[in-house]
Amino acid sequence: MSDIPFTAVQRIMKNAGIARASPDAVKELALQLDEIGMELGAKSNELCIFAKRKTVMAEDVELAATQ
Repeated sequence: MSDIPFTAVQRIMKNAGIARASPDAVKELALQLDEIGMELGAKSNELCIFAKRKTVMAEDVELAATQ
């Protein structure tokens, strides 16, 4: 089960040009986004710790996304 609301995932899919998606497709995308978000969050936190800070900043997330 994903922490991302299905309505938000459906909106993302609609903005990406998908007119219709099965509930299974929405669920799978939500799971994939959740996994990607966890990995990105972990990398962002590592960069924050490396910079000797306790607060993750936008630049940590941006840098983690480019790695």
